[in-house]
Amino acid sequence: MFKEFFFICAIGSIAFMLPAQQISPNYASKQLSSQFTLSNGLRFVVISDPNAEVSAASLTIKAGQREAPFHAQGLPHLLEHIVFLGSKQYPQIDSWDNFFKSAGGWSNGSTRSGNTRYHFQIQNSLFRDGLGRLVDIIESPMILTNAVDIGLSEVNEEFESGRNNDWQGILSVMKDMTIDTNSARKFGIGNHESLGTEARNIEPALKKFHSRFYVANNMALAIYTNEPQEDIIKFIKSEFGSLESGEDNVPKYIPLHSNSQLATLISIDSESNRISLDMRFEVPNRLSKTNFDTSTLVIDLIGHEAPGSIFHYLKSKGLAYSLSASFQGDYLNEVLNIYIDLTPKGHNELGLVMGSVFAYVNKISSGVPLYVQKELQLVRERVLDKAVSKEPGDWLSDISDTLLHFETVNSITHKGSFDLVSSMDLRGYLSHLTPSNMQAFVTSKTDKVYKRSSSFYDRQFSISKIGDTIDKSIPQLDRDNFHFPSENPYLSQDKQTRIEFPLEVSIVDVKKGEMSDEILIQLEGHRNRSSSQTRVMSLLLIEKLRSALGDKAYFAAVADYKLETHLNHQSIGIVLSGQGKLLAKYAHDILRSGLKEVSAVELERIKDISLRKYNYNLRDKAFKLAILDSDSQVDKRLSPDLIPELISKVTQPDFNDYITEVKESIIVVNPTGKPILTGYFTNNKMHKQNRNWHTDNKDAYSVRIGVDSQKKALSHTLVTRYASPIDEASLRVLKELTTSGFSDLMRTQKKIAYIANSKMNRLSRASLSYVVESSSTEHSVLVKYTHDYLHNQLQTRFDGISEASFKQAKTNALLGLGAETNGKSFLRAISYEIEMGYKPREYTNQVIKEIESLELSEAILFLSKFQQSVPNSLMFKKQN
Repeated sequence: MFKEFFFICAIGSIAFMLPAQQISPNYASKQLSSQFTLSNGLRFVVISDPNAEVSAASLTIKAGQREAPFHAQGLPHLLEHIVFLGSKQYPQIDSWDNFFKSAGGWSNGSTRSGNTRYHFQIQNSLFRDGLGRLVDIIESPMILTNAVDIGLSEVNEEFESGRNNDWQGILSVMKDMTIDTNSARKFGIGNHESLGTEARNIEPALKKFHSRFYVANNMALAIYTNEPQEDIIKFIKSEFGSLESGEDNVPKYIPLHSNSQLATLISIDSESNRISLDMRFEVPNRLSKTNFDTSTLVIDLIGHEAPGSIFHYLKSKGLAYSLSASFQGDYLNEVLNIYIDLTPKGHNELGLVMGSVFAYVNKISSGVPLYVQKELQLVRERVLDKAVSKEPGDWLSDISDTLLHFETVNSITHKGSFDLVSSMDLRGYLSHLTPSNMQAFVTSKTDKVYKRSSSFYDRQFSISKIGDTIDKSIPQLDRDNFHFPSENPYLSQDKQTRIEFPLEVSIVDVKKGEMSDEILIQLEGHRNRSSSQTRVMSLLLIEKLRSALGDKAYFAAVADYKLETHLNHQSIGIVLSGQGKLLAKYAHDILRSGLKEVSAVELERIKDISLRKYNYNLRDKAFKLAILDSDSQVDKRLSPDLIPELISKVTQPDFNDYITEVKESIIVVNPTGKPILTGYFTNNKMHKQNRNWHTDNKDAYSVRIGVDSQKKALSHTLVTRYASPIDEASLRVLKELTTSGFSDLMRTQKKIAYIANSKMNRLSRASLSYVVESSSTEHSVLVKYTHDYLHNQLQTRFDGISEASFKQAKTNALLGLGAETNGKSFLRAISYEIEMGYKPREYTNQVIKEIESLELSEAILFLSKFQQSVPNSLMFKKQN
């Protein structure tokens, strides 16, 4: 289920801008938390933080996709949807959602292989009400026909939304390649084929599943609140102590594969042009701390990208674009997965690719230098001492999962800590990474005739034995090139390199309100280019910057230095984060190398990578592509599917001219409160404010219709004339007034969509998108439903809204704005304001004032401005 956002705050000041959570796992564990088990078996941990600005809870239940009956695969996921649709004390279908709309926060549910999770975040004063409702939906959901009908529709729509997703198709083949007796083989999402379409037929199974698995001793609860520990613990005991106990769910271990299914090469037909190799090995689960730490070390070494690594070798041979290593599983069966994004040459030389992996595994088996483990330990310690960047509700979900599976460990810090691994434990673990214990999945788009089709997704595939496919005769010279990463220069805060020529930039100091180890780099060309040309140049420059550090990029990433980019209308915002004094060096190194002119060969490499990524993104979920299409229209860019052609036409002189322009207008925003830029940057340029949002844009208020290529999704976007604070304020209030009804119309009344929501956009002009995706309804009908709904809202003055409810909508709009412009999003908001020609926070503060002063009559008049253009949108007329 997707996360739904609702917000609340106090109007009258900018105090609603809540600072990001600023506690670390270590501090929370040592100073703020306690862990208990109730008499009914429910485990819970409480983090009591007197400075908490919001409260949150996460409940994890030890029952997931595996526990579904074979005749109703996907049933646990269906139940997860249904519990939100009415309970004993709150029987109305929309009771849960309506409470959170007025109470502030968000809620979410998710069903995985081994568990189901429910979590929410809310304002402190209503946290107890939220917990009471959580107990009720878990203990007494109203599994009635209407709710089941809605759930069946949503689950099927969720399946249809991902049907053509490459990973879902590959996963369906992986499940089919699992032994029949292992429950991991079951189809997890569910659809009309697996669950049927008649609610009355599935209701008994739902009630039986709920009665069997939704019991206290199969649950773990994590709490974050500002209440004193003794008070909230007493409340939890009174509310959750009433939950009944039941039979423990203790799944039996069964190997994932039979011997005949191992040492196999599975070829899969791809929906995209990407060629990939997944080398998968079942390994010991990570329930023991030794296995957990050993797996962490192995993943770190196999996935590293520095000289001497598997990836560095494959890249030098022209065999791979990228490599990553990860774990997949549920603490019963676990798989180490090595994913390699192959070049066409790599596809033709699979034996050499796989042989290089086993050559490096043998290298690890021979012994790992102590400094490698010590550095990993240092990195983990830093993470535990670093302020948590996730929202409390999301952070708690990791904690409740850990508490459920690891009864005796510290659920807050367990996954972050690392103890040194012995050579014997390492060799024992690596003994599972052999060709005889492997399934290798190769995905490519070919004209090959496949022999099999996967369950539910109909993904074509064929199976063969690996045999002598793996190249075991890698030359000795190449084997000698495999070695461990050298010592990490970004882990030493004392070894700073003296910079002879600091970069000249325009420095903007911003007081963020709390200390933050991050800075913003704003880059923008100044030549008059079309929006499409600017977007293409930006995409290429972003790719160049990402690879600017070369071999050092791995070391920076390991030391938790990160580069995040986002595209504004005409500029690029780069948020760089990391610890301490070396953050400025990290930024300097990226800019110094990333803004050098390119050779013809390098440009072709950058274009190739950019094209591959962009084309792959064009296969994203339908609703995301519809938003991308409407965004392109708002910014007057070419249709997204025409961008690849523009990328391929970029010449070396043009791109180098763009780089030269960018170097002349670098802006560095420093919100750290520390003089970290000294020595690396000099403030020799004056940042100019040039407000380009003024009323010189003669476009009328209009509607743009974004579509995906298959016309399964709609992005019905209201577009203002220009980026002005009053227009953005009006759109934000309009969003709060209309989104709930729009979602309810599509999901629970029409029962045609799983995704139905709205999205505020800060583009060249402020805009608001109503987004819906449906596999069962004609696209033109979705447009008509949306048009009619907004027209009805205008005619009924937002369903006859009261003054109190309108004030509440403004309240929600304020906190929504705060969530988008503070915490992790703070520098992104600053980047937008700089492009718009404002001083930092000037634009946002003006939007706040406009929201506070907006009248209901003004909101109605504002919506009417778009109604005149809505009928034209039915023609799918685009503006390129």
